[in-house]
Formats: sequence, structure tokens, C-alpha cells
Amino acid sequence: MNYHAILSANAQNDIRGMPLAVARYTLLQLQNLQEFPTSLSVRSHFPFREKCQLFSFDYDWEGRRYFINVLFQYGMDEMSLFVLDAPWQVAEEWWEG
Repeated sequence: MNYHAILSANAQNDIRGMPLAVARYTLLQLQNLQEFPTSLSVRSHFPFREKCQLFSFDYDWEGRRYFINVLFQYGMDEMSLFVLDAPWQVAEEWWEG
């Protein structure tokens, strides 16, 4: 069953703040989420917003690793995913100790 993702203003702003390549990858991952939300997400936990699902992934680009966390809720119509936030962090040279 395919769902339809609806991005809140916060989520749109989060994605707009990403480098273009990371934003494109994030949008591709949201397409995957629409197809398999139950297998790709877990219940949210601290420090994230409560009563949401959490879809986490990372992306390597230009020597940096981007960690993206998509917070969403299922719609009452059982066809929609309301994407509330898409906070992200970047780490440089995180693999070198």
C-alpha cells in the first residue's frame, strides 16, 4: 500500500536548508518511505518529538556524513503520512579518530 507524504512548513524548511545533493537524496528517501513506512520507521523517542514515527538515514557527500531524521505521523485516512520535521546534522571526518 502506498501512502502519500505531506510535508509541513517545518519539514519543507528543513529540506530547503540542506545542500542540494542532500535534499535530493532526502526526497528520494521520502519516496521509499511512502512505499514502506512500517518497515522503515520506528516509534519516536527522546530527544525527538513524541507520538511520531522516526525514519532515520544518512548520506555521504563531499567528505561529510549527513544524518537525517524524518518525523511523521500516519493520517487518519490511512493513506497519508504527515511529515512534521526533517532535522539533520552533518559531521566532518567523523570516521577518523
